Amino acid sequence: MFSLFLHLLVVTISSQAMSIECQEEWTKIIQSIVDPPLSTNYSKMLQFSGGELNNLGNYDSCSQLDGAKYVLFRYSLMPLLAQALCGPKICTKSDYENFTIPSLSYSIPINSSIPYIEYYTSLTIQASNTSSSLSIYFPYEYQKDHYRSYGTWEIIMLIIVVFLSVLALGSSVFEILGSADTKSSLIGRILLCFSLINNTKKLLTSRGQEKLGKTDSLEVLNAVRVMSIGWVILGHTCIYSSTNQPVINYSNALDQIKDSKYILIYGGLYAVDTFFWLSGFLMTYLFIIEIEKTSKFSVFAFLMIYVHRFLRITPVYMFVLFFFWAFIKYFGNGPMWVDVEKYLNPDCNDYWYSNLIYMNNFIPDGKVNGCLGVSWYLANDMQFFWISPIILILYIKVNKYIGWLAVIIICLICIISTGSIAEYYNLKPALLSTANGVNYMYYYYVKPYTRVAPYALGMACGFIVYTMRRFKEKNEVYDKIAYFISKSQENKFVRYGTFLFGLCLINVMIFTQYDICKYPGKNYEYDHWSDEGNWIYLALQRFSYGLGLSIMFIPILLGYFSWIINFMGMYVWSVLARLTFVVYLIHLYIMTIAMLSKKTSDEFDLYNNIRDFVFYAVLSFICAIPIVLVVEMPAGNLEKMIFSRAPPKEKSDLLINKSKIGIEFR
Repeated sequence: MFSLFLHLLVVTISSQAMSIECQEEWTKIIQSIVDPPLSTNYSKMLQFSGGELNNLGNYDSCSQLDGAKYVLFRYSLMPLLAQALCGPKICTKSDYENFTIPSLSYSIPINSSIPYIEYYTSLTIQASNTSSSLSIYFPYEYQKDHYRSYGTWEIIMLIIVVFLSVLALGSSVFEILGSADTKSSLIGRILLCFSLINNTKKLLTSRGQEKLGKTDSLEVLNAVRVMSIGWVILGHTCIYSSTNQPVINYSNALDQIKDSKYILIYGGLYAVDTFFWLSGFLMTYLFIIEIEKTSKFSVFAFLMIYVHRFLRITPVYMFVLFFFWAFIKYFGNGPMWVDVEKYLNPDCNDYWYSNLIYMNNFIPDGKVNGCLGVSWYLANDMQFFWISPIILILYIKVNKYIGWLAVIIICLICIISTGSIAEYYNLKPALLSTANGVNYMYYYYVKPYTRVAPYALGMACGFIVYTMRRFKEKNEVYDKIAYFISKSQENKFVRYGTFLFGLCLINVMIFTQYDICKYPGKNYEYDHWSDEGNWIYLALQRFSYGLGLSIMFIPILLGYFSWIINFMGMYVWSVLARLTFVVYLIHLYIMTIAMLSKKTSDEFDLYNNIRDFVFYAVLSFICAIPIVLVVEMPAGNLEKMIFSRAPPKEKSDLLINKSKIGIEFR
């Protein structure tokens, strides 16, 4: 490979594509191979260059070498391909524009064993005249020009961060030194909302143990949230490692994903559906409790449900968005640290407002934008929230059958709309299928009508659990359908059969993903299934997974399988669960900073994936702690203080937390 690299240099120089000064310098670099001494700067430039694709060379040494300048050629392919050179400082970007063209074939090893590279290489060569797939950077100079100064927006965000930090510290001192009368005043109560001491106690306090010492079955949902966010991070680690950073084994990196060792990764596509299911369940269960406790329910109270929800989630959501939008470019450096702000916030300048109104999965042009990439989930969850109170009011106040009918209709809408979209765009089930293009993400992956089935099934579980708990407390049948389902779980064979069937259905969905990814086909189109099979699978997968979750968890939520409840209700899950919302928001930023700051390339394999996953997960949870203590909890405390009519001690935990649902439920 190194000889081909040298050949490419010679071809480019002899073609006189470079300026005379740049040609002369590169000629001296090549000549240093045969002319001693090797200690000259010219020979060092050659040593500090990456002699083959995705070898990043020695970035730091080259940047510090007199007369040298590190240059990176980055191809917009999957897996990512990069060529690193330590070249003469006199050379400019225009000198290198023809470096790989028409000699691109010398840089990319084309053979039948790597059809993915062959496919994209042909596209690259065809697009070479417009340079649409090749970017040339001088990373050190780029960082110096773009990332070494603060603009107005960065200064404003810095002031906000400093203000919140000082306020949190000052409030903590006030909690220690302030008198009881001062603390009970309006100003005192506001300050205590920001106290690190107060918020840390809340973070570390568990409500899992009841008075009799028995763990509430609902506490298992804390473990579900933590495991699901881990699943999300694991999936993103593998996908981003193979596509967003240069890997040494680029020729077979994507082929490794089809191995059975990665079977858990395929199921990661369903982790977000778990959050939707959780959100639907908790929204329903807590909403019914509150409405049944309220003798009068006005239009104003109904509208306040939406106000509570917006105020509970938006402050920390917007803080994370604006914080990383402003500062992410200052958090790293290295040969790949260029255009870093475009990775996760490419559309924030134009469409940040769409995140504020939770419509970023439709803006612009009915598609989706990339401002805080993972926020499409929040848009979907909020859109589900817009309709669920209406359904629940009809369920509670009018007729219980309306709720069940709504669940059925919503699931049918999800199945039919998803199948129709899959057929119209001829979508393949594999996320990385080259045949899908952008249509998979634009019109299928992030749209509420293709995601709503697990949420609706979670609502059905809420009906069942509330009905059984009310029956135990008041000996009253609240919902006949829900009562029949919950009563059936008293039979041991039905209970175990229900649990095992749900578990099997979930595993069928995961193993089906393995079958899809096992046969990538030519050009990684994943087309070994028939078109009809693809459409049917895409139409049913969200509903089937949500159904499996519901069937498996119903007996657990009703209090059976105590060994599962005891394990999943452990204290540690409760603490970690309080961090999951912020972890979800920031984990891709943490991952991007770590990946793009690497100065050497790794191999893409299971060992490195697991190592990176553990690192990203632990670091994300650690980084989430200050954001939770300084931003999320104070915002929640203020919201409770403003809208609570009764003193805090008279409020139930469920009432206080009724707006915290799904991934952000406490």
